[in-house]
Amino acid sequence: NPVISFAGPGGNDFLGSGAGLRVDGTSNVTVNNAEIITNGVIRTAIFAGEQATLTVNDSYIKTGNPPLSEAGNFGAFMTAVPWPLGLTGTCRATLAIGAANVTYNNSYIGADGWGALSTDAANPGPVFLTANDCVVEVLESGYGAYSDGNSLDTFNDTTFNVTDMALIF
Repeated sequence: NPVISFAGPGGNDFLGSGAGLRVDGTSNVTVNNAEIITNGVIRTAIFAGEQATLTVNDSYIKTGNPPLSEAGNFGAFMTAVPWPLGLTGTCRATLAIGAANVTYNNSYIGADGWGALSTDAANPGPVFLTANDCVVEVLESGYGAYSDGNSLDTFNDTTFNVTDMALIF
């Protein structure tokens, strides 16, 4: 029953810097009945990298969408959704990269902007992201799920409530 709440700028979401929950290496983590809420530029709620396995059950995951001016100076790090997508936002709820395996069961994954579920730069891959019996929501501009590279996303009995794009593959 962890309760995690972070505010203010994150760091580098491709490394999981500033994430509410970060798993990497070959770790195998199960989280039950969690509430993870973050509100900061690139302050990802959940990060999974390398060959980590993460299972999130019966949880509430939510990120805010503060203005980019609150980011400070992060240099070359990506601090907002890439402009070619035609979306806005400064924080994604989940980022799975490398060869990570993330599964959500009976959970709420929400973001005010950018995106809720993201597999990004999946190298070496494959990266797996699964949502079973979940609600995926983006309240302002953004996507429900984004998958690129060597990724496999699976959605079973999952509802997407988004204003812009449900899925980008």
